[in-house]
Amino acid sequence: MPPEPITIHPKVVVPADVDIRGTVTIKTGTVLHPRVKLDGSLAPLVVGENCILEEGVQLTSGANGLQVGDGNWLRVGCRIASDRIGNCNVFEVGCHVPAHVRVSNFCVVGAGCDLQFWETTELLERTVVYGAEAAQRTWSGDGIGQQLASHAKHLQYLRTTLPQHHKLRIFRS
Repeated sequence: MPPEPITIHPKVVVPADVDIRGTVTIKTGTVLHPRVKLDGSLAPLVVGENCILEEGVQLTSGANGLQVGDGNWLRVGCRIASDRIGNCNVFEVGCHVPAHVRVSNFCVVGAGCDLQFWETTELLERTVVYGAEAAQRTWSGDGIGQQLASHAKHLQYLRTTLPQHHKLRIFRS
């Protein structure tokens, strides 16, 4: 049985201990930290350009697959099973976004927020989810420029630092 196709585009940093299963595509400029789990066993999983996936992040595709947009920041230990994630979102430490919740653009899911029992099926643009009850509000968009600049600087730092301290996985085409 041939191995599942894994497509890693140029300028992607992938530590050796990243667990990749199934059909997975990682686009240009994305940085993965150690111990990230990408499971595209059921359907294709695509991670967009210039995303940051920190330690212990788990992305699991369902029957419809999982499409992660560009410029997302997934912090330590968050779990995502949604079938669609937009662009420029931040998923804070330990949050959980299940398969029935889609995320648009410029959203923030706060630390420890679990959307498992939400009846809402989509986070609209610029939604912030916060607190133990996973309350939500919409932010004005002030500071988007600073957020994007900070993200770009952090990517630059990670592309330099991670290869110096971790063994990287080599993919051959």
